Amino acid sequence: MSLLTLEKLKAWSDLLPPDFAAEIGEPEANIASHLAAISAALPSLKDSSSVEAFVADNEDAFIGIGRAGRIRFLAWSRSLGHADSSVLIAKLADGDGDEGKGTTKVAPFFKSDLEALAAALGRRMARGMVDTYTLDVIAGASYEAVAAMDMRGGGL
Repeated sequence: MSLLTLEKLKAWSDLLPPDFAAEIGEPEANIASHLAAISAALPSLKDSSSVEAFVADNEDAFIGIGRAGRIRFLAWSRSLGHADSSVLIAKLADGDGDEGKGTTKVAPFFKSDLEALAAALGRRMARGMVDTYTLDVIAGASYEAVAAMDMRGGGL
């Protein structure tokens, strides 16, 4: 998979909006060997169970590729289109696995990566919901609600 070369990962990282780039960070130069090892195996991973087993067998490499590499890997695994791809991502982040083949060593890293994405998305969504117009509507509604309560309750 050519998406997991250092050059492509840096190019992808350069395209990220600043809020995402701040959470994901820059790929480091020393991850190239880990990326190459993972990239070489990707064409042979045909289903979610083979992806999970591969991660479990190569936990150190997945820790070594850093946040940007793991997020690109998760995006690649999701793009395979398997019905259980969201279950796979949950397993990778939770460290669960069958027959002792779990991903407990790398799971905290995947979980942290997903939390970083959620943080960037959460801030972006909050900014989208809280604009001047929305705040004016909320303020106006709160004044009306307070006035209605005062009228029903006789005020203080």
